[in-house]
Amino acid sequence: MQIHPQVFIGTIQSTAHCGVSAIHKRAADGVLTLNSLGIEGDEQAETRFHGGPDRALCHYPQEHYEFWRQRYPQLEDLFLPSAFGENLSTQGMTEENVFIGDIYAWGDARIQITQPRSPCYKLNGLTGVENFAQVMQDEGRCGWLYRVIKGG
Repeated sequence: MQIHPQVFIGTIQSTAHCGVSAIHKRAADGVLTLNSLGIEGDEQAETRFHGGPDRALCHYPQEHYEFWRQRYPQLEDLFLPSAFGENLSTQGMTEENVFIGDIYAWGDARIQITQPRSPCYKLNGLTGVENFAQVMQDEGRCGWLYRVIKGG
Protein backbone atom coordinates (compact mmCIF):
# COMPACT_ATOMS: atom_id res chain seq x y z
CA MET A 1 0.00 0.00 0.00
CA GLN A 2 1.25 3.50 -0.84
CA ILE A 3 0.93 6.19 1.85
CA HIS A 4 0.85 9.97 1.42
CA PRO A 5 1.45 11.38 4.89
CA GLN A 6 2.02 14.84 6.23
CA VAL A 7 5.67 14.74 7.31
CA PHE A 8 7.27 16.45 10.30
CA ILE A 9 10.81 16.76 11.65
CA GLY A 10 12.30 18.48 14.67
CA THR A 11 15.49 19.22 16.52
CA ILE A 12 16.37 18.89 20.17
CA GLN A 13 15.64 22.06 22.12
CA SER A 14 14.79 23.25 25.59
CA THR A 15 11.01 23.62 25.92
CA ALA A 16 8.82 25.34 28.51
CA HIS A 17 6.73 22.29 29.41
CA CYS A 18 8.65 19.24 28.20
CA GLY A 19 12.24 19.97 29.23
CA VAL A 20 14.86 19.08 26.65
CA SER A 21 12.92 17.48 23.81
CA ALA A 22 12.41 17.21 20.06
CA ILE A 23 8.61 16.99 20.47
CA HIS A 24 8.05 20.28 18.62
CA LYS A 25 8.16 19.21 14.99
CA ARG A 26 7.65 21.36 11.89
CA ALA A 27 6.34 20.43 8.48
CA ALA A 28 9.14 19.06 6.33
CA ASP A 29 9.43 20.44 2.84
CA GLY A 30 11.49 19.60 -0.19
CA VAL A 31 13.23 16.33 -0.86
CA LEU A 32 13.61 14.12 2.20
CA THR A 33 16.09 11.32 2.80
CA LEU A 34 14.99 8.31 4.80
CA ASN A 35 17.59 5.97 6.29
CA SER A 36 17.53 3.18 8.86
CA LEU A 37 17.24 5.67 11.75
CA GLY A 38 14.51 7.82 10.21
CA ILE A 39 14.29 11.09 8.32
CA GLU A 40 17.54 13.00 7.95
CA GLY A 41 17.33 16.15 10.03
CA ASP A 42 14.94 14.69 12.61
CA GLU A 43 16.25 14.26 16.14
CA GLN A 44 15.21 12.51 19.36
CA ALA A 45 16.28 13.80 22.78
CA GLU A 46 15.89 10.60 24.80
CA THR A 47 17.23 7.85 22.56
CA ARG A 48 16.69 5.27 25.28
CA PHE A 49 12.96 5.60 24.60
CA HIS A 50 12.75 7.22 21.15
CA GLY A 51 14.41 6.48 17.83
CA GLY A 52 16.59 3.58 16.81
CA PRO A 53 16.09 1.02 14.04
CA ASP A 54 12.73 -0.33 15.29
CA ARG A 55 11.44 3.15 16.23
CA ALA A 56 12.75 5.14 13.27
CA LEU A 57 9.41 6.86 12.56
CA CYS A 58 6.38 7.74 14.65
CA HIS A 59 2.90 7.87 13.06
CA TYR A 60 -0.14 9.53 14.63
CA PRO A 61 -3.57 9.55 12.95
CA GLN A 62 -5.16 12.93 12.25
CA GLU A 63 -8.55 11.52 13.27
CA HIS A 64 -7.40 11.22 16.86
CA TYR A 65 -6.86 14.96 17.18
CA GLU A 66 -10.60 15.50 16.71
CA PHE A 67 -11.23 13.08 19.58
CA TRP A 68 -8.84 15.07 21.82
CA ARG A 69 -10.45 18.39 20.80
CA GLN A 70 -13.83 17.01 21.91
CA ARG A 71 -12.45 15.62 25.18
CA TYR A 72 -10.37 18.70 26.09
CA PRO A 73 -12.01 21.67 24.32
CA GLN A 74 -9.88 24.12 26.29
CA LEU A 75 -6.85 22.70 24.43
CA GLU A 76 -8.35 22.59 20.92
CA ASP A 77 -5.66 24.90 19.48
CA LEU A 78 -2.98 22.41 20.55
CA PHE A 79 -4.50 19.34 18.91
CA LEU A 80 -3.20 19.60 15.34
CA PRO A 81 -0.93 17.22 13.42
CA SER A 82 2.63 17.11 14.83
CA ALA A 83 1.47 18.22 18.32
CA PHE A 84 2.52 14.88 19.80
CA GLY A 85 5.92 14.78 18.13
CA GLU A 86 5.02 12.41 15.32
CA ASN A 87 6.87 12.25 12.01
CA LEU A 88 3.90 11.07 9.95
CA SER A 89 0.21 11.91 10.09
CA THR A 90 -2.49 10.62 7.78
CA GLN A 91 -6.23 10.26 7.50
CA GLY A 92 -7.76 6.84 7.07
CA MET A 93 -5.08 4.88 8.94
CA THR A 94 -5.81 4.13 12.61
CA GLU A 95 -5.09 1.39 15.12
CA GLU A 96 -8.27 -0.30 13.85
CA ASN A 97 -6.95 -0.92 10.32
CA VAL A 98 -3.14 -1.14 10.55
CA PHE A 99 -1.20 -4.00 12.06
CA ILE A 100 2.28 -4.82 13.32
CA GLY A 101 4.21 -6.15 10.34
CA ASP A 102 2.33 -4.12 7.70
CA ILE A 103 4.68 -2.75 5.03
CA TYR A 104 4.05 0.51 3.18
CA ALA A 105 5.65 2.16 0.17
CA TRP A 106 6.65 5.76 0.77
CA GLY A 107 8.15 6.98 -2.46
CA ASP A 108 11.08 4.64 -3.13
CA ALA A 109 11.31 3.69 0.54
CA ARG A 110 9.61 0.83 2.36
CA ILE A 111 8.59 1.10 6.00
CA GLN A 112 7.17 -1.54 8.34
CA ILE A 113 5.08 -1.14 11.49
CA THR A 114 7.03 -2.55 14.43
CA GLN A 115 5.07 -1.65 17.57
CA PRO A 116 2.44 0.57 19.14
CA ARG A 117 3.70 3.90 20.39
CA SER A 118 4.16 4.10 24.15
CA PRO A 119 2.97 7.60 25.05
CA CYS A 120 5.75 9.67 26.61
CA TYR A 121 5.33 11.36 29.99
CA LYS A 122 6.27 14.63 28.27
CA LEU A 123 2.75 14.70 26.82
CA ASN A 124 1.54 15.44 30.35
CA GLY A 125 3.63 18.62 30.42
CA LEU A 126 2.73 19.54 26.86
CA THR A 127 -1.01 19.38 27.53
CA GLY A 128 -1.00 20.40 31.18
CA VAL A 129 -3.10 17.30 31.90
CA GLU A 130 -1.39 15.41 34.73
CA ASN A 131 -2.09 11.91 33.37
CA PHE A 132 -2.52 12.60 29.64
CA ALA A 133 -0.05 9.90 28.54
CA GLN A 134 -1.99 7.31 30.57
CA VAL A 135 -5.34 8.54 29.21
CA MET A 136 -3.95 8.27 25.66
CA GLN A 137 -2.90 4.70 26.33
CA ASP A 138 -6.21 3.81 28.00
CA GLU A 139 -8.12 5.21 25.00
CA GLY A 140 -6.00 3.18 22.55
CA ARG A 141 -5.15 6.30 20.55
CA CYS A 142 -1.37 6.05 20.72
CA GLY A 143 -0.19 5.76 17.12
CA TRP A 144 2.60 3.39 16.13
CA LEU A 145 6.24 3.12 15.15
CA TYR A 146 8.05 1.95 12.01
CA ARG A 147 11.36 0.50 10.97
CA VAL A 148 12.81 1.44 7.60
CA ILE A 149 13.33 -1.70 5.54
CA LYS A 150 14.45 0.21 2.44
CA GLY A 151 15.67 3.79 2.58
CA GLY A 152 15.03 6.34 -0.10
